[in-house]
Amino acid sequence: MLRPARLLSSCLAALLLLASTDASAATGSHLDRGEVRDLLRVHNRARAEVGVPPLQWSPRIAASAQRWADRLADTSCRMQHSRGSGYGENLYRATAGYYEVKDAALAWARERRLYRGGPLRRHNWAPSGHYTQMVWSDSRQLGCGVSECDDKMIVVCHYDPKGNYLGQAPY
Repeated sequence: MLRPARLLSSCLAALLLLASTDASAATGSHLDRGEVRDLLRVHNRARAEVGVPPLQWSPRIAASAQRWADRLADTSCRMQHSRGSGYGENLYRATAGYYEVKDAALAWARERRLYRGGPLRRHNWAPSGHYTQMVWSDSRQLGCGVSECDDKMIVVCHYDPKGNYLGQAPY
């Protein structure tokens, strides 16, 4: 028979596991609801500044982004874009514990100063491609994931429908 203290400890551990499982199911990734809210806020502020509709969070798309974030963490933090996901994608890597998840979206939004408008060409896409994907007018859904490798945090965001087509303007 379990002692009351051990029983209480077991119950608390089960509740914590259940709560973390519920949070993952709700967001589709390892992100908590506050991080999701922050990511959406930064994305939708950037989108509002150029007059495009806000993004909605998709747990299904977040699960895809989470799988890729985990894969990157499993490959020694080597950053590379996924192939064949069908989504637009932004990647971010920073020191874990120093930066927050929303810092990824803030960094991408700061690329606005590098985009001069007009259709994307290789010369204007390379320095501002994270930003133009954030504000791509046809994109309607967002899902992001986070993982850690050594002392690095990796953030992956997927966008549906994808954007950043050369020869087209983001908005």
